Amino acid sequence: MRLVGREAELETLGGVVTDVRAGASRVVVMLGEAGIGKTALLGEAIAVGNQGGCLVLAGRAAEHEREVPYGLIVDALDDHVASVGAARLRAAGPELAGVLPSARDPGSPAPRRPSQPVDRFAHHRAVRSLLELLARERPLLLCLDDLHWADEGSVELLLHVLRRPPNAPHALLLCCRPSETADRLLDAARQADGLLELTLTPLPDAAARQLLPPEVDQRTGDMLVSEARGNPLFLRELGRAAQSGRELTATLLGAVRREVAALPPATRSLLEGAAVAGDPFEADVAAAAADIAPADALNLLDRLHESDLVRPGVGPRQFTFRHPLVRRAIYESAPPGFRVAAHERVSVVLTAAGAAPAARAHHVERCARPGDEASIEVLLAAAEASRGTAPATSAHWYAAALRLLPYRDDGRRASLLASLALGLAAGGKTEEAHTAVLDALAVAPAKDAVLRAELVAICASLENLLGRHEDARGRVVDALRWVSDRDREGLEWTLANTLFQLGDVEAMSEVAENLLDGGRATHPVVRAGADAVLASARLLCGEPAGDALDRGLRLIEETSDSELAPRLGVVSAVTLTTRLAERLDPAADALQTRFLELARAAGLGQLTSIAGTALAWDRLERLELDAALEGLETAEEMGRLSGGNPLHATNLRLQAQARELAGDAAQARRVAAVLFELADPPHASALLHNSRLVALVVLHRADPERLLAAVTEVVGPQLDVREPSDATWLALELTRAAAQLGDADTAHRWADHADRRAAAAALPL
Repeated sequence: MRLVGREAELETLGGVVTDVRAGASRVVVMLGEAGIGKTALLGEAIAVGNQGGCLVLAGRAAEHEREVPYGLIVDALDDHVASVGAARLRAAGPELAGVLPSARDPGSPAPRRPSQPVDRFAHHRAVRSLLELLARERPLLLCLDDLHWADEGSVELLLHVLRRPPNAPHALLLCCRPSETADRLLDAARQADGLLELTLTPLPDAAARQLLPPEVDQRTGDMLVSEARGNPLFLRELGRAAQSGRELTATLLGAVRREVAALPPATRSLLEGAAVAGDPFEADVAAAAADIAPADALNLLDRLHESDLVRPGVGPRQFTFRHPLVRRAIYESAPPGFRVAAHERVSVVLTAAGAAPAARAHHVERCARPGDEASIEVLLAAAEASRGTAPATSAHWYAAALRLLPYRDDGRRASLLASLALGLAAGGKTEEAHTAVLDALAVAPAKDAVLRAELVAICASLENLLGRHEDARGRVVDALRWVSDRDREGLEWTLANTLFQLGDVEAMSEVAENLLDGGRATHPVVRAGADAVLASARLLCGEPAGDALDRGLRLIEETSDSELAPRLGVVSAVTLTTRLAERLDPAADALQTRFLELARAAGLGQLTSIAGTALAWDRLERLELDAALEGLETAEEMGRLSGGNPLHATNLRLQAQARELAGDAAQARRVAAVLFELADPPHASALLHNSRLVALVVLHRADPERLLAAVTEVVGPQLDVREPSDATWLALELTRAAAQLGDADTAHRWADHADRRAAAAALPL
């Protein structure tokens, strides 16, 4: 497309390339409606980058590949990585092979089975390392188009790169229509320096008139300019219609439909089949979709190429539409019955070719019949394959499989809803996950007590993550009235953990003791969790933890990874208790490191974030500030993807403390202020409550009078804070504030309070 009226944008992009060649890093986000010229501008930037000696890597998201994990990243990087030596790739890490097919060693063992866990965050780090490696050799331009269609795995990876950019000269040039994806990208990009946001507006009439064919008369041209409203693609398509003498229409879709209607029937059928096959499409797949012989299809493709509806693609048998909107117009105008049959034929061809379930699922979803077990199996296989790398995509396929389940298959429906919920939660859609579990509970057969108990535990865990601890307690207490003795163990542990979140010391201690003394904690991991809850209860009562935590740590150490993996929620409680007890010994350190590795391997974003935060907390207590901040930033990224205000609040609180200790008071205050933007539900977690108190100190440290007033307004004159470490730290801060004000009596009172709390708990720090 010829560019007119975009001189300022072209100058900006040229400046970006110049800056990158000089050693800088930039992020450019181009926003605009369909057809406004984003792709054309990106093409100009690619040309300038190539002429300037940059390494230019480009990819485009495809609408029909939105559920293929890392599809956009593969499109942008895979061909180049195939030309990079294996020795250079090793520096990026072995996890790169989990994203890019060309990074896989042909001599290596077979890829992990779909059911095996995958650490998608390790994939993010590996691709970031690869970009840094490439950018150190040559200034890098990574140009990504149509991000509004990008798969969730690629979006998550890109968010990681934006928040933790490669430490080498590079530019990220991102094109997107206004959308939720654009908002997420901009939010991440604004945290770094060098962001340029280009919002493309409609062309002025004078510039728009230049895009019309010269033979279009003034009157018709004025009408087309008015109808196109400054959109370059619309102008070109309407001008094409006027030039061919076809009846004019006021919309792009109408112009394309009239163009297609003029084709011979067989040619039109192939074009509609190609629209079903995707964009870009393989000639043989398009032929199958249209139910046309492959040899005949090649001749018809020549006709489509002559009319400029399709153009040659990268491979010898690959083609692409002249614009994604042209493909959409053709797809939507095709008869609905034809589309269903075409998707079915494509699915058959892909199955015969041995295509992966993820590649077939898109077509299966659009042609499957309710109750079709073969289609359900394809969708479930696609869900399992993407569970670790792209949980949101996994949830999409679970939802598609649910729609095909036979009527009244309630037990299976409840199980699939639980799987859907876990995928939604891991993808950061915690509210939707909670709704899915409630739906599962509504249909789960009353006679299947085991399934219902599992669903209650999942539901309560999600409610704890959302900060709805009273809801979780009520749900579990109610379930304990009907659950069998055999299935009580997991629910009683869930109750103990919920009571810990609520700070109900007496109740959590009672539940933990019943689990241990009553013999209901049969699994060693659950016994370790009960010991940790018991130790926490004692600490929250201002007493030494005793030997309960030591017993729990020994039990965890003696348990294999395979036994720990299904009960990582329990391990998280033991890990957090080590922080409450200020344990800095090798046993606690080993637990934290092991927990983080297991959570990453399982692809569980919430638990990975908890593990990363706990390990960073340990580094902060050792005053290893750089390591603490690096760990907290990574854990925060995982927390953003996984949801959960209490955990996010703890992470922000630790970041604020670490930055303050590192001497960056301004940034510490900015982080602390974010804490007060988080929702504060009734019966909020003690983690959220205490994090806000720490944030108050960081915010008001320069104003001791305001600090004293703000903190005591929340905690009262007796410092109503259960955790001994936080209580002592806050008392010391209040001591300092009172001393600064010359109020010796108040300073002595808070110092005595700190001394009593510290002596009672007998903690090392």
